[in-house]
Amino acid sequence: MTYRLFAVVIALLFLPLPLHADSTCTALPSESLIRLTGFTRARASMDIVSEVSGRCLEVRADVGQPVPADGVFARIDPTFIRLELEANAIARRQARRQLRYEEREVRRARKLLTDRASSQARLDQLELKRDQTRLKLDQLASKRRRLEETLARHAVPAPAGWLVIRRNLEPGQWVTAGTPLARCGDYTGLIVPLAVTAPELARLREEKPIRLEFPDQGLPGTATLYRISPGFDPATRKVRLDLLVDRETLARLPRQQGGLRVVVRLTMEDPMHALRVPAAAVRERYEENWLTRPDGSQVRIIVLGPAPPPAGDKGRWLRIISPEITAGDIFLLPSPGHPR
Repeated sequence: MTYRLFAVVIALLFLPLPLHADSTCTALPSESLIRLTGFTRARASMDIVSEVSGRCLEVRADVGQPVPADGVFARIDPTFIRLELEANAIARRQARRQLRYEEREVRRARKLLTDRASSQARLDQLELKRDQTRLKLDQLASKRRRLEETLARHAVPAPAGWLVIRRNLEPGQWVTAGTPLARCGDYTGLIVPLAVTAPELARLREEKPIRLEFPDQGLPGTATLYRISPGFDPATRKVRLDLLVDRETLARLPRQQGGLRVVVRLTMEDPMHALRVPAAAVRERYEENWLTRPDGSQVRIIVLGPAPPPAGDKGRWLRIISPEITAGDIFLLPSPGHPR
């Protein structure tokens, strides 16, 4: 009897004793916060190039100014083209006068041939001459259209409303065909170039819309995926993409220009598949950390460091790992007065 009582006492001493707890907590998956930083740029940009050579008469937009509504950035001196057009008009009038005369000659020759007062050879010669004059008139008309097209290109075009980024032209300067005169951009839309990893790209695809921050302006915003490069940088293992700032966000910005700092925050799955629990649930004994289940059993854990708390929780949380714990497991939270 004495032996049995002694065995029961020993067994009770080694049983896990439940802690007095006010509540329980749940182990949550740990998440890492990724911060991507980029700077705004124009949605599109292009060089303004003249297709003709000549002296610049007028530049109609300076750096930072929009291209006028008629889409003309600069004008090149068209004097010589206008002179060629005048000469072409005179030549066409001469050809038309010559054609009228030759058509009359052909009609006379046909009448004489009918009266047998002229030969067929004479008629054929006059018809050939008339046809050559007609071809000459067609050539002059074609040349006129080419000259008119060249004259139109003396007005250097650019997309209306785009802002001038750089200008390399002044009035009076000689312009060489094919040389860039300026660069302009479409700032009615702003993009944010980024370089991201494959997991980050997958996370961005899930975000609709993508939340942005403009820290220098103190404004939040949203964007959408605009372009994704099919290329891959083997050195950084990243893919390049562009985010397009939404119109509502664009309207709130104090200025629409390149170089505005943008921050994108992404919540990613923990690369170590760690969990997070409230710091109050962790007990330290003999330089090891433990969690207690509701049945009183204890699980040894490794604390990796602090973790961000869930939304609405202002307490301190820890990032932990343990092969015996999975997300959703419940543990006790000791009462404030209970010794840890």
